[in-house]
Amino acid sequence: MSTAPNTGFQSPQKGGLGGRIFLFLFGLPFFGAGLFILWIGALGPFIKVVGSFGWDEAECRIISSRVTGDGETYQISITYQYRYAEGIYTEDRYNFIGMSSSGRKGKQKVVDRYPPGSTAICYVNPKNPEEAILSRSLGWLPVFITLFSLIFIAVGAALMFGVFSKTSSGKQNRAGFRGKRRRKKVAYGVKNGMPDANPDPLDLSPEVGRVTQLVGSLFFAAFWNGIVSVFLFQVIKGFARGHPEWFLTLFLIPFVLVGIGLVFLVLYSFLALFNPKVRLTLTPGTPRLGEPCEVTWFMEGNTGRLDSLKIVLEAEEIATYRRGTDTTTDRNIFEQVILVDQDKTSLRTTGQQTFSLPVDTMHSYKASNNEIQWTFKIHSNIHRWPDISGVFPISVLPPHR
Repeated sequence: MSTAPNTGFQSPQKGGLGGRIFLFLFGLPFFGAGLFILWIGALGPFIKVVGSFGWDEAECRIISSRVTGDGETYQISITYQYRYAEGIYTEDRYNFIGMSSSGRKGKQKVVDRYPPGSTAICYVNPKNPEEAILSRSLGWLPVFITLFSLIFIAVGAALMFGVFSKTSSGKQNRAGFRGKRRRKKVAYGVKNGMPDANPDPLDLSPEVGRVTQLVGSLFFAAFWNGIVSVFLFQVIKGFARGHPEWFLTLFLIPFVLVGIGLVFLVLYSFLALFNPKVRLTLTPGTPRLGEPCEVTWFMEGNTGRLDSLKIVLEAEEIATYRRGTDTTTDRNIFEQVILVDQDKTSLRTTGQQTFSLPVDTMHSYKASNNEIQWTFKIHSNIHRWPDISGVFPISVLPPHR
């Protein structure tokens, strides 16, 4: 088995300890923000509601009732007075949700049920008579807050999970690959999800197209910044009123920076649409190990801007298994062949390269927990412009027996 040379392409799972620490630190604010929002907006109020079922009922008199707000978010404000254990107390808390939200109309209906001078039933904490609540209802707001916070928790957990997904050493992966090769003697065909041998030329398609990348980055940026803008608007209003919310301001800084980065990603993806297009043709369309094949490349567009061109054939083993209660994925590049490596002085925008796939390596394979992927990876530098990068999957058949 050949040793992979340094081609400039890196396996996404080989970031080392530094990469895992970065993912942990990057995911931690997301995870923490989700838990914080979930607690103050849903879990905390729910626990208080459950605890209030042991409180005593008391008759209270409504002193004032109105809807307060700033034109964007509103809150129910009801002040009432009650007598409990020979004492008279005044409280102004309607329910356990102490935050403003949109929708004045629904809150006005609640206020209209408690006109000043009327009487109602409130619930008094027997351990602290100064604490009372007028309504145990939370409405739908905690449900929306829960769904909103779970997005942050899921994103943070997904990023932090990579810290605990330890990849095996290259030696261990290669040993597993050799053992798997000895065990697997598969005659590929339609039965095993592999195409039959195709002797005709095949035009390869990239794994992710430029338009798909642009639409994906645009959607994620809009989703992310749409959520962050709700809180950012509150921060701006606080500064405009002369009462800045410093905690929320500092809390939002990393999220705003990520949002700005996503905007630049959208711009980067948009500019990449105008790059020269790369077309790869493989002959035969499904090559076999140990047999010669040919790759032809053709670049169309403003190719004069290109500074380099590199085409690499790469084979990667992907193994998924359970370690305790966690699912771990190991990735190991076990074959890399540089087919084209040109700088600006020798760059050709069209050409072909004949090569043979090593017979002592592994063909394409896919099972529930193991996979062998063969791909062409292309990279071209463009000065002061998004570079050209593409991954083109191919199917490689086993050698003739």
